Formats: sequence, C-alpha cells, structure tokens
Amino acid sequence: MKEEVGFGLENLNRVYESISYISKSDAESLLKVPALTYECFGYYNAIEHLILRLTKYLKIPTPSGAFSHKETLINFNDLVRILNISADQSTLNTVLELMAFRHVATKIYGFLIDDDKLEVVVDRIKNEHENISELVRQVLEAVVNKHDRGFGVGQQQPVEK
Repeated sequence: MKEEVGFGLENLNRVYESISYISKSDAESLLKVPALTYECFGYYNAIEHLILRLTKYLKIPTPSGAFSHKETLINFNDLVRILNISADQSTLNTVLELMAFRHVATKIYGFLIDDDKLEVVVDRIKNEHENISELVRQVLEAVVNKHDRGFGVGQQQPVEK
C-alpha cells in the first residue's frame, strides 16, 4: 500500500513539475493553453488515483456512473473526517475545484478555456500542491496505523449522506 501511494505521489509531483515548467514558458497561447489544460486535469486524475488507492485498500466501494468523481471526493472527505485528520478547507476546496475543471475541460468547454481562467487553476495547484501531498501522506499514515492496530479493513466506511 505504501509503495502504491508513494508511486502515486511521485506521479502527482511529476505532473506538478510539468505544470510549473509549462506555466513559466514563453510559448504562444495557442500551444501553452492546451498543454496546461491537459496537465491540470491530469493533476486531478493523479489525485483521484491516490484517493482510489486508499479507499480500495479500506474496501470502500468504488463509485461508478455519472457522479463517480464527486462520490469519490465525498468518500475521501468522509475518510479524512473519520480518521480525525485536520485538513485545511482551502485544500479540500481546491481538489473539488480541480474536479470541476477536469469535467469542464474534458466534457464541455475545453476549447473555450482562456489564459485567465487557466491561470487561476494553475495558481491554485501551485499554492496547494504541498498541502494536497501532505494530506494524502497523513491519510496513508492514519490508515496504516489503524490497520496495524487491528482496525479492520472495510470495517469503518464513510457515512452515507
């Protein structure tokens, strides 16, 4: 489990580094906007992959269907609460905003994303990357510690809302 999450965190960091590199480049908007858009929704995908690794380990059912991304975040937020982890609301909000951006960029208006809209997303990632990574590490540590102390995998599941 630790290795899988470690690999996921390395991947998240690689995407973050790519976002940082592209955002500093002098590339024309025609090239820069699609590249950053792709990397920003890839960043959310990397976060979601980490969340799914943690929830699968705990045997929390993996959501599917039209609202699967939103339900995955609900499960993660519930897990953070159940594990008694103090998470900054700004960090949790950033992950929610990235999910919404991913949806817009891939399903609806990807071709309408302009520099200003994208800059807001890039800035949120730059400002919250360390907090997001640390939150995942805290959840991993809490899950492993509870499991090692006899906390049965799958016993404590997020509360339905």
